[in-house]
Amino acid sequence: TQDYQIATNNKNFSDDNNSSEATDQPFRQYNKTFSGLSGSIGATYKLSEFFTLKSNVARGFRAPNISELSANGVHPGTRIYQIGNEEFKPEFSLQEDIGLSFLCIKACIGKSGDLQQQYHQLHL
Repeated sequence: TQDYQIATNNKNFSDDNNSSEATDQPFRQYNKTFSGLSGSIGATYKLSEFFTLKSNVARGFRAPNISELSANGVHPGTRIYQIGNEEFKPEFSLQEDIGLSFLCIKACIGKSGDLQQQYHQLHL
């Protein structure tokens, strides 16, 4: 069997009325758009009556949130002064999985492994 998914993601932040000049404004002025493609493709192959091989490859997308981009003040819940970074880029990840399953009436045994890589990961 085969399975696949694909999605496009767009995230737009815009606020022309906000001002970083006022000390009581927690966010700087911003106008950002982030776009990314995410999806997955997987397959299951029955090797024999008892053995099944499964694999999957997936790509993920995460845009920075408004605080990560434009915070400029004290967070009211934590009382910590936060400063955003307008240069943050979206995060992308790539995950690969493979698994082998053995299934019979008295036992079920499986072994799988995965590899995950992230690109442009945000560190605050």
